[in-house]
Amino acid sequence: MLYHVASKIFGWVAAPEVVLLATLLVGVVALWTKWVRTARLIVTLSTLGFLVIACLPIGAWLLQTLENRFPAAKSLPATVDGIVVLGGASSLGLSIKRAQVTLNDNAERLTMFATLARRYPQARLVFSGGSGSLTTRTVREADIAFRLLTELGVDAGRIVLERQSRNTWENAVNSFKLVKPGAGQTWLLVTSARHIPRAVGAFRKAGWSIVPVPVDYRTSGDAPRLLGWNLYAGMTTIRTALHEWIGLVVYRAMDRSDEIFPAPAPRPTKQ
Repeated sequence: MLYHVASKIFGWVAAPEVVLLATLLVGVVALWTKWVRTARLIVTLSTLGFLVIACLPIGAWLLQTLENRFPAAKSLPATVDGIVVLGGASSLGLSIKRAQVTLNDNAERLTMFATLARRYPQARLVFSGGSGSLTTRTVREADIAFRLLTELGVDAGRIVLERQSRNTWENAVNSFKLVKPGAGQTWLLVTSARHIPRAVGAFRKAGWSIVPVPVDYRTSGDAPRLLGWNLYAGMTTIRTALHEWIGLVVYRAMDRSDEIFPAPAPRPTKQ
């Protein structure tokens, strides 16, 4: 619980727009003190920070590196034993308030899951996702996903719900305990392309042998345009990319992954 709270707080305060805006405000306040020269420097550097993010595709570079780590499979196995999809595709608060399924920018996780469920009619289906909220909620994301999937025609009897997970590590561990995949079984893992490296590292560490299915791409894979002007897009992509890069470092430091940047071929185990 402590880690969950700390990660939420760090995610809020470490967002680039929060850091730059807080720095700019410090500089503005300092302009009205005797530290005028220092204040001018702070204001100038903060403004340059906003300008660089608006003009240069820093976030796109960071995000594209993550998304290209595990290329989309050109062909999937002929048969699979099960499919796991990670939560994060629905807006839990809005879904509860409006009494209908409300999806967010990660919707492809669920649409791909439904597509694969039809392609592999004998596969076990696992949705893993509870609630990342710091407040207790009776309704979990798994409940919202179950409603959508059954509305899309997926057989309710095939779906296994893992409702307790609050993060990727808990997704891997809790799902493994729930379905107990056997040695030699083939399981697909569906999540956003930028999230695949961290998810694969966690699932491997938890004991899974997994075939990643990346979806929900935010970059084209081509070299991004060098110059532009979009502060909102720049902030959004940097924040999204930093969330994953920091997560990769933290998961390795906490022994939740054997690699800091997992690759398609797992690192050989030392004998």
